[in-house]
Amino acid sequence: LMSIDIRGNPNLTFPVHAPPPRTECPPVSSGPVANMMAYSQAAEADMFECTSLCPAMPAILADITINLTSMCACRAGHQGRGQECEPCPHDTYAPRRDMHRC
Repeated sequence: LMSIDIRGNPNLTFPVHAPPPRTECPPVSSGPVANMMAYSQAAEADMFECTSLCPAMPAILADITINLTSMCACRAGHQGRGQECEPCPHDTYAPRRDMHRC
């Protein structure tokens, strides 16, 4: 088995390990790992950014729906988890991505 493609299947979810922020993909892992260096914002209005999985063998082709909490994080200036984000309250600020509280 060289690869498995589970993209576009929001009913299929499983744990995804999230290493410390700004950490490169490990050379070997025992399961799916979120790529902490590949976050991007899908739309300008989004209050969150999402990433992809680190390369693995066999390759797992997946989208963010496998684990929204591990694959997405609130942008700087926002608080929450995954895609459930809101702007920081007045006179507070979250200086970096993935701050659960401002």
